[in-house]
Amino acid sequence: MGLRAACGTAAVTGVLRIRAYAKINLHLRIGPRRGDGYHEIDSILHRISWYDDLELRLRRDGQIRLAVEPAPDAAVPEAGPHAAGAGASPAAAVQLGGGGVPTGPANLAWRAARLLQEACGLSLGADIRLVKRIAAGSGLGGGSADAAAVLRALRRLWRVALDAATLRRLAERLGADVPFLVGGRAARVRGKGERIQPLPAWPGLAVVLVPVQRMVSTAWAYAQWDRWRPRAAEDVWRPDGGAVAAAVARRDLDALARLARNDFEPLVAAHVPEVGAAVDALYREGAVLARMSGSGPAVWGIFAREEAARRACQRLADAFAGVRLVRTL
Repeated sequence: MGLRAACGTAAVTGVLRIRAYAKINLHLRIGPRRGDGYHEIDSILHRISWYDDLELRLRRDGQIRLAVEPAPDAAVPEAGPHAAGAGASPAAAVQLGGGGVPTGPANLAWRAARLLQEACGLSLGADIRLVKRIAAGSGLGGGSADAAAVLRALRRLWRVALDAATLRRLAERLGADVPFLVGGRAARVRGKGERIQPLPAWPGLAVVLVPVQRMVSTAWAYAQWDRWRPRAAEDVWRPDGGAVAAAVARRDLDALARLARNDFEPLVAAHVPEVGAAVDALYREGAVLARMSGSGPAVWGIFAREEAARRACQRLADAFAGVRLVRTL
């Protein structure tokens, strides 16, 4: 049965509301560039309790309209020379402080809706209201989380009869993090992001999140990696996420602290010194482990006790705007 044949057309009425939860990379190693332009990765991802809000309303005229607005408690990054979305026209984006979040086809949430609509040959549409908390260009997977949430929500709103595996295959077309964010809480992710090994979730970890007030483009970060990476290293790519995955599975925080790495961190920190400052500050406050997330520049620190994490938030608030306590889900 083809994809279109599996898609229904009897949509429900009303409104759907859904949260798009961010992720952190507990571990991220980068391998050689693939023939499709992506890089091999070996990463351990975990969702956290920081999220965007989405509200979706059915349209019967086939149009997809996206409205974006900042949440009152959102931390707003500054645009910079390596900012995500740099060069977008003001008419195509909602300005959130120094950076713009696109409202049309450049937005992953809009693209996710269109992808599902076209894949299933549907004449239905949707009004999508996106309330942003997760900063763009922060390494927390905000755009990918929004896209994954739209796929899940529209599958319900449009009554599309797709199973989770088929939805993940569609999600691969949108970006490396989207397949995991369609339904996972913790996983080891390899390939370009499509090889997902679910892990037992480790909920309730106290995480101090420092959303560094800059924006970093993932494409720029990979370009930095390609310039830095010695060519000889292409032949010795040895993914090491298995040991980190085992530490997560047995909830061994000490082992996680010994093993976790982020290959992007030193490269991004060389251009965004706030990254190194945030990591050092978290360790001074007693974090068991502190790392940059993804391609950055957001930084997180895991604390053994929630009281210590709360004290760290209070002490770091003056130096780092938007610092907050979140938890793993």
